[in-house]
Amino acid sequence: MTSLKRTHCLTLLLLLTGCEPVVPALRSPPTPPPEQIAAARSVQSRVVQVPMESVLPRAISVLMDNNFVVRSADAKLGFVSFYQQWMDPVFYSTSVSEEGSILFTPAGAGATQIRVMLTGGWRDTEAGGNILGSKGVAGQGPEEIEYRKILDMLQRGLVAP
Repeated sequence: MTSLKRTHCLTLLLLLTGCEPVVPALRSPPTPPPEQIAAARSVQSRVVQVPMESVLPRAISVLMDNNFVVRSADAKLGFVSFYQQWMDPVFYSTSVSEEGSILFTPAGAGATQIRVMLTGGWRDTEAGGNILGSKGVAGQGPEEIEYRKILDMLQRGLVAP
C-alpha cells in the first residue's frame, strides 16, 4: 500500500471512529497582503523635516525624557529598540508594558522617515505578586492612536530647537 493510500485510509478510519485528524501547526506567520502592508506603514510612519544625521541622538533623548528605556541603538542602521512599563492608574494591580522599535531612513534633503513598530501587553497581579492573568499584543495589535502618540512625541522632540 502506498504512503498516500495509507494516509487516506488512516484519515477515513479516524473520521469514522469520531476522531478528527491532527492538522499540522502553521510553522511560519502568514504573509500579509500588499494592501495590508501599505495600510500598516501609513499608520506606523511619518516624515519629519530633520536631517537623518541628527535624528538618532535626539530620538534617544526624547525617549528617555518620556521615561522609555532604550534597549539598543544602531546609528549605522538607524534603528532603536525601547520599552516602558507602568502600573495602570485605574486598576492598580495591572502592570502595563509597551515595547517598540524605530527605524529611521533618509526621506530627501533634510528629511527623515520615522517608522515605529509597537508591541505591548498587560499583566494583572494580586497583592502577593501572583499573576492573575496576562495578555500581549504584537504587530498590528496596538491601535492607531498608540502609534500617533509615539510619532507625535518623537516629532515634537526632533523638530524642537
